[in-house]
Amino acid sequence: MERRLHWRVTTGGAVGQNKSSLMFINKVPASVSLSNSEGGEKSMILSHVQQRRRRKSASRKREKHNQTATLCILPSNNSSDPFHCTIAGLDAGDHTMLKLVFGKGTKLTFLVEAFAPASKSTDITHMRHEEIINERLRRCVTDEALMYSTLAYGSSLQGWMAGIISERRPPEYFTGKALQAVRMRLASQSRFKADNWIMISIYSLAITQFWNTTPYIWARSPMRALSILGIDSSESNSAGPHLDIMKRLVSEAGGWEKFDPYILESAILADKFISITNWQTPTLPFTWDLGPLPMGLIGYEHASISVPTLGSGFRMSPITGSLQRIIADIADYVHFAEAYWAGTRRFHHLEHHLFLRLQALLCRLLLLSDLDDINDSIRLTAMIFLLSATEYHGAQVSAATLLPRLRSSLLAARFWEGVFDEGVRLWCLITAAMTTQESVDQSWFLSMVEIYSATTEDGALQEKMCRYLFLPSRQASRLKSLGL
Repeated sequence: MERRLHWRVTTGGAVGQNKSSLMFINKVPASVSLSNSEGGEKSMILSHVQQRRRRKSASRKREKHNQTATLCILPSNNSSDPFHCTIAGLDAGDHTMLKLVFGKGTKLTFLVEAFAPASKSTDITHMRHEEIINERLRRCVTDEALMYSTLAYGSSLQGWMAGIISERRPPEYFTGKALQAVRMRLASQSRFKADNWIMISIYSLAITQFWNTTPYIWARSPMRALSILGIDSSESNSAGPHLDIMKRLVSEAGGWEKFDPYILESAILADKFISITNWQTPTLPFTWDLGPLPMGLIGYEHASISVPTLGSGFRMSPITGSLQRIIADIADYVHFAEAYWAGTRRFHHLEHHLFLRLQALLCRLLLLSDLDDINDSIRLTAMIFLLSATEYHGAQVSAATLLPRLRSSLLAARFWEGVFDEGVRLWCLITAAMTTQESVDQSWFLSMVEIYSATTEDGALQEKMCRYLFLPSRQASRLKSLGL
């Protein structure tokens, strides 16, 4: 049966809705226009259409506003951020510094401190400490001492490497919280047992305190460097007690082998840079040196890349036997390291050995005593060579700190006189001039090179340098830049 409807307008609603919120229009099948509606109905229809149009426009505006609000509440440094669930939730906005601590720079440091060329950091997909570094990041979520010591480390590193310092939360803010957490951990049990994480926390505090009180490394933040100059000298040695605690905990635990090798390597780096800067005996006992590398492992296919004359020039120089032996060991080390890194096979135990041997060579040079001024100049230049050939910013900065000491030693040795071997003099002056950090002392060495070195072709000058300690693969471009 056909149902015929006439034009009429009624208001009604679906179940559970406001009856005035919907409008139903009933029409006969032949209707094609609303113009046939009665006057009152037409007015109601047009009014309804207009109201719907306005509500739709207003709804669009609200949708745009809601979209913006949604972006604001995405997990990013606020209460929706997963890092607010960490032990340091109140400082969640500073967790971005963890990217710096656990980024490519860490991988680079442990590779080049095993004398790898800096370019290798992009080629090697797995660094020997990768597992514990990743675990360290995970542990930061629940370990307050580890989190705040890591944030202190990252805050200071960000400051002296990039000149970025937060006025609201400077490195000292995180250092204070880390110190409190570490002290509570150490005092929490009568029979406290040290683990990797408390050792990493203490190491991080040691190196951070060293950075925070050492003005020369803050060249990229001059105001910070000036403020550090006013620090009391007793505070400038505040890194030492942390290393003393590490030494005690290692002794109580039964030796370094009770901890991950990452702990030992990190502690040695901190001790090395602190000792060189303060020109003092290293804090950690010198028991970790594994001795000479297995030279027989160098493949014949890589032997040609070495510098056969390396160190030979010192045989004719009046240097002490102890210094001569260290220089011979440096030459052997460079030959082995260059051959190893030129190959394609990787062995973590050998890279650990390379790392320890490089640190041992620097410590042995540092520990030499009763040297005359000529031998002292050679010792200092050998240290500058090793640091300069270690291709990352930290070692380059450390090399520059030795320039004032070398300058004083050369002047005391009256390097311009005939008693000072001409070849050794040339090597000392040029090695110092090639350091990458600009300074007044570097300018002095450049001036002395121009005065006391004869003009010669690049190849001949490089050949002379290779008779002492010089690595063409890493230093040839620097030598050429001197324009000699």
